Amino acid sequence: MIFSHLFTIKKFSTKSMAPFNSIQIDLDAQRDIQSCEKEESLHNLLKKEEENLGQKMYQSQLDEAK
Repeated sequence: MIFSHLFTIKKFSTKSMAPFNSIQIDLDAQRDIQSCEKEESLHNLLKKEEENLGQKMYQSQLDEAK
């Protein structure tokens, strides 16, 4: 009797938590997307900095050649 009552409570609580679980999954997915976007923006920033550095080095070599 007690076991079946506990099982019913556990079953009910699992079902009642389902919306919260899906919300947590959505939040996790959103966090992953934001993390990827940050990583991509950092990659783009690094790429621009490398291009700027390359241009500066090229320009300094041209200046030295003059």
